[in-house]
Amino acid sequence: MPGEANAKQAIKNSSSGSANFEETSFSEQSKRDLRELFTMIARLKAENNALRATARLESITKGPKEQV
Repeated sequence: MPGEANAKQAIKNSSSGSANFEETSFSEQSKRDLRELFTMIARLKAENNALRATARLESITKGPKEQV
């Protein structure tokens, strides 16, 4: 099934940071759903990175005070 192989490739690409996929074998609704999914994944990755950076900065700023 070309759509299934295409979906697997799209999922593989999304985990590597690339959200490119061949859209021709998907229905319009599937295309919209995939775009929304990839947008949500990108947003969650960005939020996760921001939270990690914030936690790291907090640990750096709180660390020396607790060690004194």
